[in-house]
Amino acid sequence: MSARDHFTMKLKCPKCGHAGIAEVSEDDYPFMKSPHFRIDELPAGFVVTKMADTMNGTIVSCAKCGAPAR
Repeated sequence: MSARDHFTMKLKCPKCGHAGIAEVSEDDYPFMKSPHFRIDELPAGFVVTKMADTMNGTIVSCAKCGAPAR
């Protein structure tokens, strides 16, 4: 079992301004092929529209207006 790094990801909808903070984690061993990115806790009002093995490939959108959060 690998250790995981835990951190926060600020989310803000560019259309309606809805904001929140997601709790996320990934494997912390640099020799692994994939960091196995995971969203551990998503704030209310946001949905995952595309889940990937990396934070850059994952898309979280506003549940209200559907715009991708930044």
